[in-house]
Amino acid sequence: MSRSPGIYNTAVSVLVETSSEYQATLREELRQLQTRKDWTTTAAAHLLLSESTSNLKNRTLSGPLAAPLVCNQSQEETLELLRQKPLTVVTGPPGTGKTQLVVNAVTNAWLDNESVLVTSTNNAAVDVAVDRAERDVFDGLLVRTGNRETREQIPDRIAVASSRAASHSDSQSTVRAKLKRIAGQRAKLMTQLIRLDEVNEELLCVAEEREELEQELKSAVLSIWDCENPPKLSISSNEIKRRAGRLMRAWLFPRYRIRRLYRRVGCNETTPLDDLVRWAEKDQRMAWLANQMKVGLYVNSWNLP
Repeated sequence: MSRSPGIYNTAVSVLVETSSEYQATLREELRQLQTRKDWTTTAAAHLLLSESTSNLKNRTLSGPLAAPLVCNQSQEETLELLRQKPLTVVTGPPGTGKTQLVVNAVTNAWLDNESVLVTSTNNAAVDVAVDRAERDVFDGLLVRTGNRETREQIPDRIAVASSRAASHSDSQSTVRAKLKRIAGQRAKLMTQLIRLDEVNEELLCVAEEREELEQELKSAVLSIWDCENPPKLSISSNEIKRRAGRLMRAWLFPRYRIRRLYRRVGCNETTPLDDLVRWAEKDQRMAWLANQMKVGLYVNSWNLP
């Protein structure tokens, strides 16, 4: 069947005579995994077991999230997944903060009383992560292994890290309590900021409606009272709406009662009751919008830390 010009999805099968070195290595590793059981509680379980048969479970967290290196909202959400889920895949081009994410993830693993193995096929990537951890977080958070030279430095690095840790006067329980308190304050602040954004959107809608309603009220007042502003009334717009609505359904002396209402309101006696009801509704709506503006401006006056 002929098709018009365009782009279409097509399934393609490729048959190769020999497998690549990478394929052969992967198959050999999978065969080795089939003969062992020590991987069933690691991320490798996702390769051979379904989610229903896997022994992997979400982790139990020992405290709030920590981010010693600055991270954005996306990175923070990823850190939460790393702490809770047994397997998380993160991808991104250079410069998107993957190294910062690794250092923050290792820090949270330490707080959760876990140990972490950071590996890479690129030595430079590991060096950068170790340097960031030592310079910006704590010496000894990540211990570099690999070639003989780096392995020989491990005892000295651990001794220095232990000495620095012992020099801190605050106990681990004190530091964790501080982190929990600060995390609680931050959560409260984030809730306030979210509410502030919502209020600002509501205020914008209120301001737009008020501007439109003001023009409608001016036209209604000019039609009912022959002036730009209504006289000072001894009766509320809510009461005017109620009485005018009843008079629209009245059958006992309606004309007399309507003239009496018009004299009290001071409007033109030729004004239809419908117009008076619609003005009263707009006036009440304007009062409600004015109150919403006051509430919104009060929220915007919060002294956020």
